[in-house]
Amino acid sequence: MERKVLVLSGLSILAGICIGALSAFSPAVKELVNYGGGMMILLGAVFYDSAVVSHIYGEGKPPKRSLIRLAVYLLLAVCFIMVPQYVAMMEAGRRLCRALGIAFLLLALLKFFVFTTMGEQEITD
Repeated sequence: MERKVLVLSGLSILAGICIGALSAFSPAVKELVNYGGGMMILLGAVFYDSAVVSHIYGEGKPPKRSLIRLAVYLLLAVCFIMVPQYVAMMEAGRRLCRALGIAFLLLALLKFFVFTTMGEQEITD
């Protein structure tokens, strides 16, 4: 993957983290701003996930054991969404963790959807 894409993905993740943390200070639209931060983190994470998988497994279709990362993403999502409720954190920290949880949850769902769609396409072809 090109270096430019990875740099822009990193900037997107940093911007999403900043937006997620700053959503605690927006008066009326806290959740909407927090979801926007999660979406920006997701945007960068999709490209980083693809880059890491292609670096580890090379070009082409990765083996099925690479799907273990989906379970890890789901576990991270649950941790980032649920744990801040039980730990004493500032509001900005809770919002940031929730934005990261949203991003990991959607990343796992997106990658699972892509895997099942490609698998179904191979079966029907």
